[in-house]
Amino acid sequence: MNPFGHDRFGWIDGNLGIGHEQHIKICENYSPNKILQALEYTKSDKFHIQILNVLDKKYKNLDRKREMYQQYRWVVCGCFFTYGKSVGQKILQRLREIFQETTIQGYGHGEKMFFFEILDEFYDEIERSYGDYGQIINNWQRPTLNIYYIYELILKNYYDKKYYQEASDCAYALMLSFHTYNIQLEYWMYMHILEIWYISNDSCFKDKVISENASKRIQELYNNDVLLKKEYQKRADHFDSVFRINTQH
Repeated sequence: MNPFGHDRFGWIDGNLGIGHEQHIKICENYSPNKILQALEYTKSDKFHIQILNVLDKKYKNLDRKREMYQQYRWVVCGCFFTYGKSVGQKILQRLREIFQETTIQGYGHGEKMFFFEILDEFYDEIERSYGDYGQIINNWQRPTLNIYYIYELILKNYYDKKYYQEASDCAYALMLSFHTYNIQLEYWMYMHILEIWYISNDSCFKDKVISENASKRIQELYNNDVLLKKEYQKRADHFDSVFRINTQH
């Protein structure tokens, strides 16, 4: 109905508080300004939601739907999301269609699973955060908490399943957070994230210029970051081969 003529909207579940306002299910170290900061950040028209888990895309096939819905499979954190009017209308209409289709066929339940197809169908119109429920607000702008969860259960699963576009975007979010000093990473983990980002980009785009620019950037990191260089040199032959550079000179 949009009685106030707004262009941006959001959804937040009720009953997220536990005991008192300083502890809610979707934020650590909660204070009211944290939700306001999240809303201030989401000024784009994209549909913004947090990725919770990685499902095998075989379940997008109609003949696997019943199998998919035989158990609850986590996909996104559905208790908080924001969106611009035009994108939101398209995505939520599609969400309703999936709800109707699966319910009529006798196996649909749980709105989070309905987002499974939507994540691909509207890929470029969705902005993704990453993490578990307890850190939705904290991780809304960029990954800041529970980084090992993102690394192990989201990034590595994307990569292992060869979902390279998703892996590239997730790796880049972690790298950006690291380079803007929002998180600390052990350098063995950072090197693996960097490797996933490079290989995923190379697999996605098949663009020589993109690969060359990425290689140059990695060479710069090697030259300017002493701790990265130290970790790199533990497996220099391997990394040189992956990143198509030569640090042994």
